Amino acid sequence: MKRILTSITLADSKKDEHAAALSGITGGCTWRITGMYDNYTLAISGNGVMEDHTHNNLAPWHEKCCRGLKTLVIHNGVTAIGNYAFYGCEKLTGLLKIPNSVTVIGYWAFAICHGLIAVNIPNSTTVIGSWAFYGCTELAGIMIPASVISIGDLSFAYCRSLTAVTNFNPKPQSINSSVFEYVDTGNIVLSVPAGSHEAYRNANVWKDFGSIRAIS
Repeated sequence: MKRILTSITLADSKKDEHAAALSGITGGCTWRITGMYDNYTLAISGNGVMEDHTHNNLAPWHEKCCRGLKTLVIHNGVTAIGNYAFYGCEKLTGLLKIPNSVTVIGYWAFAICHGLIAVNIPNSTTVIGSWAFYGCTELAGIMIPASVISIGDLSFAYCRSLTAVTNFNPKPQSINSSVFEYVDTGNIVLSVPAGSHEAYRNANVWKDFGSIRAIS
């Protein structure tokens, strides 16, 4: 008697291959994508620094979900956000929360993330790399902790929706005029620690903000 093939079961290896394509290693950390189509969530976890990338060698998750990435979760333990890590994630929206373990935000890390509205940089961060938030056109507010001692060139250039910047460092960081290039700082409120108003009023670039007031 001839047997008739009525069903086909796909090998688990294909499923495993797909799962592997949605997770991986970046430096001393791991990354994982969940969700689908234009509603992806990317989680970065582990202990250590993320891998640095370039414009010609973008992060592995870039081609998989960058234009559909709406939620980013960076877990405590990540110590450095790599160069070009989330460059061009145009649909990443809302408040960006960076964990209190991150000491360095790499250059171009969040550049061209048009949907970001606010950024809270943690007290652990000391360096904001050049072009870090370049072209985040919807970014309305920034909170810079006292721990930040270096802000790279063009870090917040073309962030044209900025209305408020809070800088907790009592001593103004020495920055280049390009940090806020193509941003109308004359219409932005700069909040600084009580007693440091005059220091900011006399500091290069910071003095150009339209209103400088004490943090309430």
